[in-house]
Amino acid sequence: NICETLRSLPDKCLIVFDDFQDINVIPKQFLTPWKDLTVLITTMNETLHSNVPQIPHLKMNGFSPSDVRSFLTLENGEGSDLFKQTDKGLLMNLAEQFAWLPLGLRLAQSHIIDPKHQFKST
Repeated sequence: NICETLRSLPDKCLIVFDDFQDINVIPKQFLTPWKDLTVLITTMNETLHSNVPQIPHLKMNGFSPSDVRSFLTLENGEGSDLFKQTDKGLLMNLAEQFAWLPLGLRLAQSHIIDPKHQFKST
C-alpha cells in the first residue's frame, strides 16, 4: 500500500497530481492527507474542487510574458545568467509548454540548470 509506505518514511512528502480532470481517479487516502503529507492537485477544471469541498483550493492564473522573463531571470536566482542570455521567443515557448504556470516553469528551470535532478512521474 502506497500510503503505508509513505507514512513509514521519516521525511515529509509532497505528491503532485498534475492536470487532473476527474477527482475520482485520485485514491481517497490522498484526499485526506496526514501531517507529513502535502497533496497538490493541478487542474484547468475550475469546478473540480466543488466535488471535494474539504480540500482547500486556490485559483492560479498563469504568468504574463513579462512575469515569465522576470521569474526566469531574477537576480541571484538559479541560472539567471543562462536565462538572461536566452532568446525571449524561446522563453515564451517554454512558458507556453507549461501553460504559463509557475510550478511547471520552476520544474523546467531546475531541470535545464541541472539535468541530474531526479523527478518521479507516475
